[in-house]
Amino acid sequence: MKKIILTFAIMTRLCFPFVELQYMDTPPAHFEFFASMATMGLESNGQSPPSIGFYGVNYRFDNIGYGFNIYPVKLSNGDTFSWTSHNLYAQLYENYPALFTKASLQVGVINLGLPQSALKSSKFTNYLQSFYITNKFKITSQINVYISSGPRGDGQAYYHRSVLEYTYNGNRGFLEFSPNQNQLYIGGEVNISKDIIFTIGSNISDSNPDINGDYFYPSSVMGVRLLNPFIKPKKTPKQIPPVDIDMEAYLSMEKGLIAYYESNYKEALQHYLTVLKKYPTFSLAYVRAGNTCYKLKQISQAKKYWQTALTLDPKNQDVLEMLSRLQNNNLLKDSLIDD
Repeated sequence: MKKIILTFAIMTRLCFPFVELQYMDTPPAHFEFFASMATMGLESNGQSPPSIGFYGVNYRFDNIGYGFNIYPVKLSNGDTFSWTSHNLYAQLYENYPALFTKASLQVGVINLGLPQSALKSSKFTNYLQSFYITNKFKITSQINVYISSGPRGDGQAYYHRSVLEYTYNGNRGFLEFSPNQNQLYIGGEVNISKDIIFTIGSNISDSNPDINGDYFYPSSVMGVRLLNPFIKPKKTPKQIPPVDIDMEAYLSMEKGLIAYYESNYKEALQHYLTVLKKYPTFSLAYVRAGNTCYKLKQISQAKKYWQTALTLDPKNQDVLEMLSRLQNNNLLKDSLIDD
């Protein structure tokens, strides 16, 4: 039974990108397959350190997500079986402007299905959680700070874990502190390709823990994450630059803009839709159509037009900002994208 509890303790953490801090960063509308291996300490007096592998899946919808982990367990008599635990989480807001940062908040319920004996009366009580609240603060385009709170497995105390993260070209490194025996971890993720991510973490406080002690924390972790492994990505359509549209479309864009500023939003929308019918990859027309639908209080349609514009022009910071504000219910009519 002790080996079974150890299996769960290791596995429950590693479906998240850090060692102990909980924060699921699967992109919206993405399916993720993950696998990982964790080791606690080194061989001591002929006794092998606890090591275990696991695999699972996670899917994030718009702002909610669900995942499950499958744990192959080998008993002392040689028999094997698998257990499954479940994780639910919600992204309450993301990249919300706050002072000099952009804040995100995620809450989750984890370890559903894990035996209560592992949570409340084992060496893993300090390590495991039943739910978490994690704040992410984007300080610069490359530096993020995470602060996470959650109860111990027995619910008798709250732990506050923190991470300092640096990102560069889709890769990242992190420094993580946990009050679980005051552990300090260093690790990172490397994008082997667009949809394959290799993860690694190492304990720099105590790389050789007592595997027979009264508490648990990993000394090293390794894993791989596969995004949308069974879905062939769609080719991003090539957008049409404004200089490539013909005179008729250009005049329709100008007529639409005049009608927009005269508050004739229905007329403006018709002009933009006429252009999009002829040039379905013209991102500027989608931006203006989104602005117009927002003025008409057609919020869901405005969001679709802006998302299409972002697909055609992923680096359009104005569109990213509008979608972020729309998600956080902080979009004002006078803050629409400047045409």
